[in-house]
Amino acid sequence: MMSASEEIPSTPLHVGQRVHARRAPEQRGTIRYLGPIESTRGEWVGVEWDRDVAPRRGVLQMHDGSVKGVRYFQASRAASSTCVRKSMVSTGVALAHALRSKYQESQVSGPNPSAQSNDMGPDIVLQSVEYELRRTAPSKLECVQSIVLSKSGIRDTVDEQNSLEHVDLDSLRSLKELDVSKNLLTDLGRILELPFQLPSLEKLNLSSNEFDLSRFSSWLAERQRQHLRHDGKKVACGLRSLILNQTGIDWRLACDICTLFPTLEEVHLHGNGICLFQNSDLSEKGILKTPRLPPLQLVDLSENSISDWPACLQALAPFASTLEELYLSKNDLEKLAESSNADESTIEKRFMTLKNIDLVSNPITSPADAFNRLRRFPALTELAAREWPGVSDAALRCECIARLDAVRTVNHSIVLNDERIYAEKQLVRQIQQALIQNDDVALLCAADLPRAIQLAERYGIPLETAVSARTPGDKLTGLAPLGALERAMLHCSVDALPGHGALLRTSESSLVSLRVPRSTLVLKMKQLLLQVALNMPLDRAVSLRMKALWSHEGVSEATLDLDDEMMPLGEIIPTSCPHTRILVWQEDEDLSLDPHISWKKKER
Repeated sequence: MMSASEEIPSTPLHVGQRVHARRAPEQRGTIRYLGPIESTRGEWVGVEWDRDVAPRRGVLQMHDGSVKGVRYFQASRAASSTCVRKSMVSTGVALAHALRSKYQESQVSGPNPSAQSNDMGPDIVLQSVEYELRRTAPSKLECVQSIVLSKSGIRDTVDEQNSLEHVDLDSLRSLKELDVSKNLLTDLGRILELPFQLPSLEKLNLSSNEFDLSRFSSWLAERQRQHLRHDGKKVACGLRSLILNQTGIDWRLACDICTLFPTLEEVHLHGNGICLFQNSDLSEKGILKTPRLPPLQLVDLSENSISDWPACLQALAPFASTLEELYLSKNDLEKLAESSNADESTIEKRFMTLKNIDLVSNPITSPADAFNRLRRFPALTELAAREWPGVSDAALRCECIARLDAVRTVNHSIVLNDERIYAEKQLVRQIQQALIQNDDVALLCAADLPRAIQLAERYGIPLETAVSARTPGDKLTGLAPLGALERAMLHCSVDALPGHGALLRTSESSLVSLRVPRSTLVLKMKQLLLQVALNMPLDRAVSLRMKALWSHEGVSEATLDLDDEMMPLGEIIPTSCPHTRILVWQEDEDLSLDPHISWKKKER
C-alpha cells in the first residue's frame, strides 16, 4: 500500500512553500529557489531545511544558497540548504486524508467465506462469523480518544475534497487529544477552528509548525467579534491544553489566542524566542476593552529569552489567582530582581496558588538572593533549580532546602527530614563564618538574619560576629536616600554604657554593628545581643536594659528607654532614622549621668 504522502499528487511547487523530504516527513523545509543550476541539467529545488539534515540522494551539497560560487538564494544560516530534484520533496497531505488513511482503512474487502464454499464445516462457519463482526463493527475513528499525526507531512487544505468538512465529525465525538506537531501547517486560524468543531477535544498540540502570522491577527479579531461578543452567546468548546512550542508566537499573541478558549488551563510556549511582555493586541485595537482570559493553571515559558523577572510576573498577574505551575528553564534570568515600582515590589504574594516553579539552566548569579525572593510565594512547595553558574547542583539543592522551609520537592526529588536538618545547620554555619570573615553583620540581607536567628534558636547554634572598629563618639550622618529594602531595616550600633564595657565580648568599648528588620521585637533584640555581642548568659535577657539614641534632620539627639519587650523597634524609632545607637547595661546597676550622653535619668 502506498504511503499517505504518495496517495495524493503533490500540488505545484512555488517559492516559500513548505515541503518535506519524500519518504521522510520529519525532514521539513521551505522552498527558496526553483530553476536550473549552472553545469547541470533539469530543474532543481532549493530547500532551506528546518534542521541541518537533508535527503542524501540527489543532493549536490549543503550550502547557504550559493552553489559553486553562484548565488541562487540567501539562507538564514550556513550549511542549512540543499538543492534537490522535484521528485525528492513532497507538499504533504491534507488533515482529512491523513485521518482517513490512518483510522478508516479497516474496511472489510473480499467476499463472505460462506458464499465461496458449499462446505459449512466449523472452520467456514467461524470465518463467516468473524467476517460479519468486522463488517458491522463501528469505525476505529469512532472509538479513538487520542490521535497522533506528528511528522505526517500534513499541509493546509487547498481543495474542498480533502477539507475537514468531508470527515464525519460525529465519528470524532470521543476525540480528546489531537497531535499535529512537526507538520507543514501554516494557517493557524484554520487549525484553531478544530476545538469549536470538536467540543470534546481537550488537548491540541501544534508545536513545530511555521505558521504565517501576518494574516492571523485579522482572523483572530473577526473570530472574537463573531463568537465571544455576538449576542452574549457562549461557544461550545472544552479545550484545556494548548501546545504552541517552537511556533514563533509571542506572549501578546498567545494571550489573544487564550481569550478564544474560556476553559483553557494549560498553555505551552516553549522555545518561541519570547523576551518582552506586551499588552493584548485586541485591547489596544479596542476590539476587547477587558480581555476575558481563562483561568490558566500551567504556563510553560522554557527556552526563551526572558531576563526581566518583575516584567514576567506582571505579565502573569492576570492568572495569579489560579496559576499552579510555572516553567522558566533555559532563559536569561541573572537575578530575581525586585521591581522599582513600589506597588509591584511584593507581587509574588499575589500568586496564592503557585506551588511549582522551574528555574533550571538560568544564569542566576546569587542563589541566596533568588531563594530569599522565592520565599515570598505563599504556596511554593516544588522547585527545580540546577545548572546555575558557579555552584554545584548538590550545593544548590542544600541551600535551597535550607532557605525555603516550605519546599517539599527539589529537582523532582522529595526532601527527607535528615537532609533538611543537615542543610539548615549548614546555612547557620555559613552565615556564622561570613559574619566572622566580613566583620560586619550589615552585609546580611533582610531575609538572611531572621532566618539565621530562627535556625540558630532551633538547633542551639550560637551566632558569632566580629566587632567593628568604630570610635565611640562617631556620628552616623550623611544617610543616602532609602529604598524599599532599607526602609524595612534598622542599622543598630550597640555600645555598653560608659563604665560597663565588661558586658561586651571584647576588651574595647567599641560599637557592634547589627542590621535587623524594623519588625524585630525589643525582646528579640535582647536575645540577639546576648548571642552575638554581649558577654552574658542567655538567661539574663530579662535583666538587660537598653536605651536608644538617634538623631536626624530637624531633630536634635533623642533618647528613649526600650522597656516594652513586646514592642517592635519600628514603632519606637522613626523611619527617617535607619541608624541608631543602642546603649546596654544590667538592670541591677546604678545609673549616673554621663557628660557624653545627653539624657535625663528616668524616674522609677
